[in-house]
Amino acid sequence: VKDRRIYEALKGITSNVMILWGAKDRVVERSHIEKIKAQNAAFQFASHPTAGHHLMEDQPEWVNEQIRKYFDTDTLAG
Repeated sequence: VKDRRIYEALKGITSNVMILWGAKDRVVERSHIEKIKAQNAAFQFASHPTAGHHLMEDQPEWVNEQIRKYFDTDTLAG
């Protein structure tokens, strides 16, 4: 995420994207997440307040819930 070229590459994504992030993540900083979100207004974002970098291990039930919500939304239809 520290390679600046990634942000330009994200602008061209046309598929739906869900970004999950743990607020205690010490590898991917909040500023990087904000830059990613800024590349495409359609990106969906959810943050867990106590999870770290290994979100799926720290909070597996929350991750599962977010994924279910993502696939249940009308934004994926059509």
